[in-house]
Amino acid sequence: MELQQLYHHIRKAAVVFGVIIIVGSTGYKFLGPHSTTLFDSLYMTILTVPTIGFEEVIDLDNIFPGRIFTMLPAFSGIGILK
Repeated sequence: MELQQLYHHIRKAAVVFGVIIIVGSTGYKFLGPHSTTLFDSLYMTILTVPTIGFEEVIDLDNIFPGRIFTMLPAFSGIGILK
């Protein structure tokens, strides 16, 4: 693989990763309880994308849309590795 192509692939993956982090953090902020901070939303996204979670910082037990939303960064994180 040519160096320029490698740079293009890395840059593309970084942009997609950044979009996933921004969309995930924003989604958790709006879907979580009112006490959810932006940092908690970012932390939840960072844990969900590469590791499929560690602990739920934002309690989504009774928030069905939040649980569905959690699947998006999880699958996106898996997909970006390809």
